[in-house]
Amino acid sequence: MMNSIEANESAAANAVRVQDRTLLDHAFDAIFVWDWDGAISQWNRGAELLYGYSPGQAIGQVSHDLLRTTQPDGTRPLRQIIEREGSWQGELRHVRRDGTWISVESRQVLVRDGDRPYVLEINRDLTARKRAEGRLSFLSQASVILAESLDPKIILSKVSQLVVPRLADWCVVHLIETDGRVAQLEVAHVDPNKVAWARDLQEQFPYDPDALHGVPQVLRSRTSELYAEIPLTLLEASARSGEELKLLVDIGMTSVMIVPLIVQARALGTITFVAADEGRHYDTTDLAFAEELAQRCALAVDNARLFGQTRDAEEYVRQVNAELEARVAERTTQLSSANERLARWGQIFERANIGIAVKSPDGT
Repeated sequence: MMNSIEANESAAANAVRVQDRTLLDHAFDAIFVWDWDGAISQWNRGAELLYGYSPGQAIGQVSHDLLRTTQPDGTRPLRQIIEREGSWQGELRHVRRDGTWISVESRQVLVRDGDRPYVLEINRDLTARKRAEGRLSFLSQASVILAESLDPKIILSKVSQLVVPRLADWCVVHLIETDGRVAQLEVAHVDPNKVAWARDLQEQFPYDPDALHGVPQVLRSRTSELYAEIPLTLLEASARSGEELKLLVDIGMTSVMIVPLIVQARALGTITFVAADEGRHYDTTDLAFAEELAQRCALAVDNARLFGQTRDAEEYVRQVNAELEARVAERTTQLSSANERLARWGQIFERANIGIAVKSPDGT
């Protein structure tokens, strides 16, 4: 009799859990349940869509390990907070199955099934909003930098330092010089040793204007290149030697954008954004933002160059005027000296009573 009662209770409990799962699957948020050891026991459709793991792949896994959970504001003992206060709410960073990082607004609530504690975790994707906020802040800072100087090299150097690490792990700027040469103006990375290494690499394998891809092609076509993924075959096609291929592999690129600096259909140079983090892969949205930044940089560089040309022209005119003034002053001095000499001779003639007769045309 007891076994029959227990069986009915178990069946009822299972029915409730099935009903709960059905309801959870209709929620847009990612919702899942994990036990006190972190093992996932429920995983709704929203979690599958957000993280890329099916219920079969997620259930039984430790949630913090599966999603590589981190806190932007530092590591805090969430489990102790949840146990003490019954809930926790804040921002977390997770990694999707495809390796991309996302930001989520998370609410975690302690629930009990008898004596067994569980945590109900509800996560809402903040990635798009955080990205938009970050880009607005970035453009605001970039605008200040672009207005600070009228030296194109200083402008692009400071922008590249701003790009790393917020938009890229590497940032490389090429600029077309006044003589037509393409020069690598700046290389930025958080590690100064890697910057020096990249510059050595440039000396070993200098710019190839005939390359079919990369900076040369972007300058020719004035069209951006986006490489969301960097397979080995792409590096093999780009490398000019086995040694160069090894160095490209060592950089560990995961995604690349090469964007032209264009003003009035003229290419002034390029900005290259390189991701070397498995969690960062560029997409068309990233490319559109990079092109917006490049457009602003191009206008600033062109204005700086026009200012420099105007300043040079003004300096040339000033020098010419100074030379003319010096010549006039010299001739004035010479004329003054000649007049003084004539005056002295006139005085000499006058003292000597020397007359000078001047005949008119009629002989008088």
